[in-house]
Amino acid sequence: MFGRRLVALLCVAALCPTGAAAAAPSTVDTLFSLQAKDLPADLIDAVRRDLGIDAPTYLEQAWRASGRAESPLERPLRALLPSRGVAAGVGVRLTTAARGQVGLCTLGFLAVDDMGRSTPLTAGHCAALTSAENAELERGGVLGRFDTVRFDDLRSGGSGDDYATVRLTNPWLRPAAEVIDQRGGRVPVEGVAAPVEGMPVCKSGRTTGWTCGRVRKQRVHAVSGSTGRRIEAFAHTACSGVGDSGAPVLSGTLAVGVLQGGTQAPGGRCLAESGGEAVAESLVHDVLPDFPGTLFVLTTTGDQDRDGKPDTEELAADPTAVRDDNDNGVPAFRDPAEH
Repeated sequence: MFGRRLVALLCVAALCPTGAAAAAPSTVDTLFSLQAKDLPADLIDAVRRDLGIDAPTYLEQAWRASGRAESPLERPLRALLPSRGVAAGVGVRLTTAARGQVGLCTLGFLAVDDMGRSTPLTAGHCAALTSAENAELERGGVLGRFDTVRFDDLRSGGSGDDYATVRLTNPWLRPAAEVIDQRGGRVPVEGVAAPVEGMPVCKSGRTTGWTCGRVRKQRVHAVSGSTGRRIEAFAHTACSGVGDSGAPVLSGTLAVGVLQGGTQAPGGRCLAESGGEAVAESLVHDVLPDFPGTLFVLTTTGDQDRDGKPDTEELAADPTAVRDDNDNGVPAFRDPAEH
C-alpha cells in the first residue's frame, strides 16, 4: 500500500512498552470555540502538534467533512457526564485460561447488541494472533470474553476485516458513550461518520495517547506485516505504537473507525513528527454492515426507537442484562412504548 508493511499494533506479553486580531466570530465559530474548551488538554495539544490547527478549527473541519445534514447549532452542547467505569481508549489485557496474559491492546468504541447488552469493539488480530479468550481492564477488573473475531485475508477469499467484539460479563461496569485517555480526559461520542479523504482524525491509544492526522484514502488494501494477510481499511496519518491496536479513531466527536496497524520507527515508537502511515477499520463500511440491525455504536445522541429519549437512558444498569420494562420481548431502547 505505502511501500512498507504495516505493523499490527498489538502489544504481546512482556514485549509491551508502558504508557504514553480577527473579525468578530460567527455564531458557528463561537459554538466550536465553546465545545473546544471541553476537550482534554492532551487532545488539544495533539491537534496543534499533528495538524497545525487549533481545537475549534479541528471541530469545525470534522463537522464539515462528516457531511452530516444537521447544523451544529441544531444540536445542543452536551456536558460530559461523570465517568461510568469503562469507555473507548482504555488499555485491555488479553488472557487465556491456560496461559494468563498473552498481550495488550486498546478498547475501541462501546457498542450494544440488539437486546441492549454491552458489546465493545477492538481489533480482531488482538484475539486472533494470541488465541486470547477473554479481555480484562489493564488497570484491574474483568471486562468480558471475545465473541465475534474477524481477521481474514482478501487473497484467501475473505473480506479483509480486522475487528472483534467483546461480550461484557462484568455486571458492575458502566459503559459510557465517550473516548477517554490515560490521564482522565474524555470526549463524548455523538455519532458515527464514514471516513472522507482529508478528514481530520484523532485516536486515543493505551501506549501513545492522543495523536492526530488526516484520512489519506477511504479504501486501501494493506498487508499485515506479522501474518502477510491482506486487509481492507482506510488510511490515515495519526501516529500509533505497539499496544494501540483496537483504539478508537474519531473525527471531532464522531466515531470513524477501529485502529488496525501502522508503520513505526525503530523500537516500536511513533514515527518522528507524528504522521507515519496507519490503517483503521471503518465502522460505516466494514463493521456495522456485518451486523444489520444487531449492533449499534453507543453514542450520546442515539435514539433507536425515536421516542425522544437517548438510548443511553434506556439501557439496563447492568450492561450484561436486558431492560424490558413492559415484558413484551422488545428491549426498552428499541421500544417506543417504553420511555
